[in-house]
Amino acid sequence: MAEQRTARSISQECPRSEEPGCDGRRAEGIGDLVVGELKAYDSRPQVSHLYEVTSFQEVYDRIDSIRDTVDTIGFAIIRGSVSGGDIERYKGRVRHLYSPVSDVRISGHYQRGSKDFQRLDLGEYPSSSRFARYFFFFSWNENDQHFLDINRAQMRIFNLLARQPSSFGLEGDDDDNRFRVSFVIQYPLGGGFMSKHREHSKVKDDKAYVVYLALTTRGIDYDKGGGYVVINDTMTDIEEHVLASDLVVYRGDMFHGVNGIDRDKPVVLNEVCGRMILTTQVNYFTP
Repeated sequence: MAEQRTARSISQECPRSEEPGCDGRRAEGIGDLVVGELKAYDSRPQVSHLYEVTSFQEVYDRIDSIRDTVDTIGFAIIRGSVSGGDIERYKGRVRHLYSPVSDVRISGHYQRGSKDFQRLDLGEYPSSSRFARYFFFFSWNENDQHFLDINRAQMRIFNLLARQPSSFGLEGDDDDNRFRVSFVIQYPLGGGFMSKHREHSKVKDDKAYVVYLALTTRGIDYDKGGGYVVINDTMTDIEEHVLASDLVVYRGDMFHGVNGIDRDKPVVLNEVCGRMILTTQVNYFTP
Protein backbone atom coordinates (compact mmCIF):
# COMPACT_ATOMS: atom_id res chain seq x y z
CA MET A 1 0.00 0.00 0.00
CA ALA A 2 1.26 3.47 -0.82
CA GLU A 3 2.56 5.38 2.15
CA GLN A 4 0.15 8.16 3.08
CA ARG A 5 1.85 11.53 2.85
CA THR A 6 0.34 14.54 4.54
CA ALA A 7 1.19 18.21 4.58
CA ARG A 8 2.54 17.74 8.11
CA SER A 9 4.83 14.86 7.19
CA ILE A 10 6.18 16.72 4.17
CA SER A 11 6.85 19.78 6.29
CA GLN A 12 8.90 17.62 8.59
CA GLU A 13 10.88 16.18 5.66
CA CYS A 14 11.36 19.59 4.11
CA PRO A 15 11.06 22.35 6.69
CA ARG A 16 10.64 24.25 4.23
CA SER A 17 3.76 21.19 -29.53
CA GLU A 18 4.05 21.47 -32.27
CA GLU A 19 4.21 19.66 -29.08
CA PRO A 20 3.46 20.80 -25.61
CA GLY A 21 6.39 23.17 -25.31
CA CYS A 22 3.50 25.41 -26.21
CA ASP A 23 5.14 28.80 -26.33
CA GLY A 24 7.31 28.81 -29.39
CA ARG A 25 10.03 27.20 -27.34
CA ARG A 26 12.53 24.98 -29.11
CA ALA A 27 13.25 21.89 -27.07
CA GLU A 28 16.55 20.05 -26.88
CA GLY A 29 16.47 16.43 -25.72
CA ILE A 30 18.99 13.68 -25.27
CA GLY A 31 16.97 10.93 -26.95
CA ASP A 32 16.81 8.85 -23.79
CA LEU A 33 14.25 6.06 -23.89
CA VAL A 34 15.61 4.54 -20.70
CA VAL A 35 14.77 6.75 -17.75
CA GLY A 36 14.95 4.18 -14.96
CA GLU A 37 16.50 5.25 -11.70
CA LEU A 38 18.14 8.63 -11.41
CA LYS A 39 21.83 8.41 -12.25
CA ALA A 40 22.61 10.82 -9.44
CA TYR A 41 20.03 11.33 -6.75
CA ASP A 42 19.76 14.33 -4.47
CA SER A 43 16.69 14.46 -2.23
CA ARG A 44 18.24 16.51 0.55
CA PRO A 45 15.58 18.83 2.00
CA GLN A 46 16.16 22.43 0.98
CA VAL A 47 14.34 25.05 3.01
CA SER A 48 14.97 27.66 0.33
CA HIS A 49 12.90 25.73 -2.23
CA LEU A 50 9.64 26.15 -0.31
CA TYR A 51 7.47 29.26 -0.13
CA GLU A 52 4.46 28.98 2.15
CA VAL A 53 1.80 31.57 1.31
CA THR A 54 -1.86 32.28 2.04
CA SER A 55 -2.89 33.88 -1.26
CA PHE A 56 -1.84 34.51 -4.84
CA GLN A 57 -1.24 38.14 -3.91
CA GLU A 58 1.49 36.98 -1.56
CA VAL A 59 3.04 35.05 -4.45
CA TYR A 60 3.03 38.20 -6.59
CA ASP A 61 4.50 40.25 -3.74
CA ARG A 62 7.35 37.75 -3.24
CA ILE A 63 8.07 37.20 -6.93
CA ASP A 64 11.58 38.68 -6.84
CA SER A 65 12.63 36.23 -4.13
CA ILE A 66 10.98 33.34 -5.99
CA ARG A 67 12.75 34.33 -9.22
CA ASP A 68 16.11 34.49 -7.44
CA THR A 69 15.55 31.02 -5.98
CA VAL A 70 14.55 29.51 -9.33
CA ASP A 71 17.41 31.19 -11.18
CA THR A 72 19.92 29.97 -8.60
CA ILE A 73 18.62 26.55 -7.60
CA GLY A 74 16.54 25.65 -10.64
CA PHE A 75 13.10 25.35 -9.04
CA ALA A 76 10.81 26.55 -6.25
CA ILE A 77 7.66 25.18 -4.62
CA ILE A 78 4.80 27.50 -3.63
CA ARG A 79 2.35 26.09 -1.09
CA GLY A 80 -0.94 27.48 0.19
CA SER A 81 -2.41 29.50 -2.68
CA VAL A 82 -4.64 26.68 -4.03
CA SER A 83 -7.10 24.67 -1.94
CA GLY A 84 -7.56 20.91 -1.88
CA GLY A 85 -11.16 21.43 -2.96
CA ASP A 86 -9.99 23.16 -6.12
CA ILE A 87 -7.68 20.25 -6.89
CA GLU A 88 -10.54 17.76 -6.65
CA ARG A 89 -12.66 19.99 -8.86
CA TYR A 90 -9.96 20.23 -11.54
CA LYS A 91 -9.31 16.48 -11.48
CA GLY A 92 -13.03 15.79 -11.60
CA ARG A 93 -13.40 17.95 -14.68
CA VAL A 94 -10.58 16.14 -16.48
CA ARG A 95 -12.07 12.74 -15.61
CA HIS A 96 -15.43 13.96 -16.91
CA LEU A 97 -13.85 14.99 -20.21
CA TYR A 98 -11.78 11.84 -20.66
CA SER A 99 -12.93 9.39 -23.33
CA PRO A 100 -11.10 6.12 -24.09
CA VAL A 101 -11.82 6.61 -27.81
CA SER A 102 -10.78 10.27 -28.08
CA ASP A 103 -6.98 10.00 -27.99
CA VAL A 104 -5.40 11.56 -31.07
CA ARG A 105 -1.75 10.90 -31.90
CA ILE A 106 -0.96 14.01 -33.95
CA SER A 107 -2.56 17.37 -33.22
CA GLY A 108 -0.81 19.57 -35.79
CA HIS A 109 -0.46 23.35 -35.64
CA TYR A 110 -2.91 25.31 -33.53
CA GLN A 111 -5.34 27.50 -35.43
CA ARG A 112 -7.69 30.26 -34.32
CA GLY A 113 -10.86 28.58 -33.15
CA SER A 114 -9.20 25.17 -32.64
CA LYS A 115 -11.26 22.71 -30.65
CA ASP A 116 -10.00 21.26 -27.38
CA PHE A 117 -8.52 17.79 -27.71
CA GLN A 118 -7.06 14.82 -25.87
CA ARG A 119 -3.74 13.44 -27.15
CA LEU A 120 -1.70 10.36 -26.26
CA ASP A 121 2.05 10.63 -26.84
CA LEU A 122 4.12 7.45 -26.86
CA GLY A 123 7.52 7.32 -28.51
CA GLU A 124 10.21 9.69 -29.76
CA TYR A 125 9.42 13.31 -30.61
CA PRO A 126 11.62 16.27 -31.64
CA SER A 127 11.70 17.66 -28.10
CA SER A 128 11.76 14.47 -26.01
CA SER A 129 10.79 10.81 -25.74
CA ARG A 130 7.69 10.39 -23.63
CA PHE A 131 4.63 8.42 -22.58
CA ALA A 132 1.93 10.85 -21.50
CA ARG A 133 -1.63 11.95 -22.21
CA TYR A 134 -2.51 15.62 -22.74
CA PHE A 135 -5.81 17.44 -22.32
CA PHE A 136 -5.69 20.81 -24.12
CA PHE A 137 -7.99 23.72 -23.26
CA PHE A 138 -7.97 26.79 -25.50
CA SER A 139 -8.99 30.11 -24.02
CA TRP A 140 -11.81 30.60 -26.55
CA ASN A 141 -13.55 27.32 -25.61
CA GLU A 142 -15.92 26.54 -22.74
CA ASN A 143 -13.68 24.07 -20.90
CA ASP A 144 -11.15 26.79 -20.17
CA GLN A 145 -13.72 28.52 -17.96
CA HIS A 146 -13.48 25.65 -15.46
CA PHE A 147 -9.77 26.45 -14.97
CA LEU A 148 -9.86 30.20 -15.61
CA ASP A 149 -8.78 31.46 -12.18
CA ILE A 150 -5.74 29.19 -11.87
CA ASN A 151 -4.85 29.72 -15.54
CA ARG A 152 -4.77 33.50 -15.15
CA ALA A 153 -2.81 33.21 -11.90
CA GLN A 154 -0.21 31.00 -13.60
CA MET A 155 0.09 33.48 -16.47
CA ARG A 156 0.53 36.39 -14.08
CA ILE A 157 3.25 34.51 -12.19
CA PHE A 158 5.02 33.68 -15.46
CA ASN A 159 4.82 37.26 -16.73
CA LEU A 160 6.20 38.59 -13.45
CA LEU A 161 9.01 36.02 -13.43
CA ALA A 162 9.92 36.77 -17.04
CA ARG A 163 9.43 40.54 -16.58
CA GLN A 164 6.87 40.61 -19.36
CA PRO A 165 3.94 43.06 -19.66
CA SER A 166 0.81 41.99 -17.79
CA SER A 167 -0.99 41.55 -21.13
CA PHE A 168 1.63 39.13 -22.52
CA GLY A 169 -0.28 36.12 -23.89
CA LEU A 170 -3.59 37.61 -22.74
CA GLU A 171 -6.17 40.10 -23.98
CA GLY A 172 -4.44 43.28 -25.12
CA ASP A 173 -1.22 41.55 -26.21
CA ASP A 174 0.51 43.57 -28.93
CA ASP A 175 1.26 40.36 -30.89
CA ASP A 176 -1.91 39.09 -32.59
CA ASN A 177 -0.33 35.67 -33.11
CA ARG A 178 0.42 35.08 -29.42
CA PHE A 179 -2.16 33.35 -27.22
CA ARG A 180 -2.58 31.42 -23.98
CA VAL A 181 -3.27 27.68 -23.87
CA SER A 182 -3.77 25.46 -20.83
CA PHE A 183 -3.30 21.73 -20.56
CA VAL A 184 -3.24 18.86 -18.13
CA ILE A 185 -0.50 16.26 -18.53
CA GLN A 186 -1.23 12.75 -17.24
CA TYR A 187 1.69 10.36 -16.84
CA PRO A 188 -0.09 6.98 -16.66
CA LEU A 189 0.59 4.28 -14.11
CA GLY A 190 2.79 1.60 -15.59
CA GLY A 191 5.57 3.79 -16.94
CA GLY A 192 4.45 7.30 -17.88
CA PHE A 193 7.61 9.40 -18.33
CA MET A 194 9.36 12.20 -20.19
CA SER A 195 13.04 11.97 -21.09
CA LYS A 196 15.60 14.55 -20.07
CA HIS A 197 15.32 17.69 -22.20
CA ARG A 198 15.26 21.47 -22.03
CA GLU A 199 13.52 24.34 -23.82
CA HIS A 200 14.89 27.47 -25.42
CA SER A 201 12.38 30.31 -25.49
CA LYS A 202 12.06 32.69 -28.42
CA VAL A 203 11.62 35.48 -25.87
CA LYS A 204 15.03 36.87 -24.95
CA ASP A 205 16.35 36.12 -21.46
CA ASP A 206 13.09 34.73 -20.03
CA LYS A 207 14.83 31.45 -19.03
CA ALA A 208 11.80 29.52 -20.36
CA TYR A 209 10.13 29.57 -16.94
CA VAL A 210 7.45 26.94 -16.38
CA VAL A 211 4.71 27.26 -13.74
CA TYR A 212 2.55 24.21 -13.06
CA LEU A 213 0.01 23.08 -10.49
CA ALA A 214 0.52 19.61 -9.01
CA LEU A 215 -2.74 17.65 -9.09
CA THR A 216 -1.30 14.51 -7.48
CA THR A 217 1.07 13.45 -4.70
CA ARG A 218 3.69 10.71 -4.84
CA GLY A 219 2.97 8.14 -2.15
CA ILE A 220 -0.78 8.61 -2.56
CA ASP A 221 -1.60 8.66 -6.28
CA TYR A 222 1.47 6.65 -7.32
CA ASP A 223 4.51 5.19 -5.59
CA LYS A 224 7.61 5.75 -7.71
CA GLY A 225 9.00 8.20 -10.23
CA GLY A 226 8.21 11.84 -10.88
CA GLY A 227 9.71 15.14 -11.87
CA TYR A 228 13.37 16.05 -11.60
CA VAL A 229 15.71 18.85 -12.63
CA VAL A 230 19.42 18.64 -13.34
CA ILE A 231 21.39 21.05 -11.16
CA ASN A 232 25.18 21.18 -11.36
CA ASP A 233 25.18 17.86 -13.26
CA THR A 234 23.14 16.21 -10.49
CA MET A 235 19.59 14.96 -11.01
CA THR A 236 17.52 16.43 -8.18
CA ASP A 237 14.22 14.75 -7.32
CA ILE A 238 11.72 17.58 -6.87
CA GLU A 239 8.75 15.22 -6.43
CA GLU A 240 10.06 14.37 -2.96
CA HIS A 241 8.90 17.78 -1.76
CA VAL A 242 5.67 18.26 -3.76
CA LEU A 243 2.08 17.87 -2.57
CA ALA A 244 -1.09 18.10 -4.65
CA SER A 245 -2.10 21.80 -4.72
CA ASP A 246 1.53 23.01 -4.77
CA LEU A 247 2.63 25.36 -7.53
CA VAL A 248 6.00 24.31 -8.94
CA VAL A 249 8.21 26.78 -10.79
CA TYR A 250 11.33 25.70 -12.67
CA ARG A 251 13.66 26.93 -15.36
CA GLY A 252 12.83 25.23 -18.63
CA ASP A 253 16.26 26.11 -20.02
CA MET A 254 17.80 23.69 -17.50
CA PHE A 255 17.61 19.95 -18.21
CA HIS A 256 14.57 18.34 -16.62
CA GLY A 257 12.24 15.38 -17.09
CA VAL A 258 9.87 12.91 -15.47
CA ASN A 259 11.14 9.57 -14.23
CA GLY A 260 8.92 6.53 -14.96
CA ILE A 261 5.68 6.45 -12.94
CA ASP A 262 5.31 3.04 -11.27
CA ARG A 263 7.00 1.41 -14.25
CA ASP A 264 7.02 -1.95 -12.46
CA LYS A 265 3.19 -2.10 -12.55
CA PRO A 266 0.74 -2.92 -15.36
CA VAL A 267 0.02 -0.05 -17.74
CA VAL A 268 -3.30 1.68 -17.04
CA LEU A 269 -4.58 3.58 -20.08
CA ASN A 270 -8.35 3.36 -19.65
CA GLU A 271 -8.63 5.80 -16.76
CA VAL A 272 -7.15 9.09 -15.62
CA CYS A 273 -4.58 8.09 -13.02
CA GLY A 274 -0.89 8.35 -12.20
CA ARG A 275 0.92 11.70 -12.05
CA MET A 276 -0.98 14.79 -13.21
CA ILE A 277 -0.12 18.46 -13.56
CA LEU A 278 -1.98 21.52 -14.89
CA THR A 279 -0.06 24.30 -16.63
CA THR A 280 -0.74 27.40 -18.71
CA GLN A 281 1.71 28.61 -21.33
CA VAL A 282 2.00 30.93 -24.29
CA ASN A 283 1.91 29.75 -27.89
CA TYR A 284 1.96 31.35 -31.31
CA PHE A 285 -0.32 30.90 -34.30
CA THR A 286 1.55 29.89 -37.43
CA PRO A 287 1.41 32.88 -39.83
